[in-house]
Amino acid sequence: MVDEGRKINLDDLIADPIVMFQKRHQLVLSLLMCFVVPALVYTYMLNVNFFVGYLYAALGYCLSLNFTWCVNSVCHMFGSRPWNKDIQPADNYLVSFLTLGEGFHNWHHQYPFDWRASKDEWYMYILNLTARFIEFNRLLGLASTKY
Repeated sequence: MVDEGRKINLDDLIADPIVMFQKRHQLVLSLLMCFVVPALVYTYMLNVNFFVGYLYAALGYCLSLNFTWCVNSVCHMFGSRPWNKDIQPADNYLVSFLTLGEGFHNWHHQYPFDWRASKDEWYMYILNLTARFIEFNRLLGLASTKY
């Protein structure tokens, strides 16, 4: 699997100065954006001291990690299989809600090259905020929905 990944042409990413800046400073940027900035926002928005704001930020980070991990655990055990009943992954609406649309796992495994990770049914359209974010960035010229 690692060997296959090395065959992918990344020249466009390597040539992008913003991507390379993020790669060089990943640790500092991650700590700032996961803990420091949210702690400051909580501190000033909720009028609490910085340590309490940091605890809120850490709790939010832990919850988001656990919600994300639910995609590959809960969605392989519980939910509906409307797109392919013969595979284990399922669409789970609670996980979709908690992960902003990433819980439509049966669709994702049936159609792995669909960037939306869900069909545009009205209820999926509402829950899949990740796809809406990508569409918004496409309108700004910052993303492409071609694969």
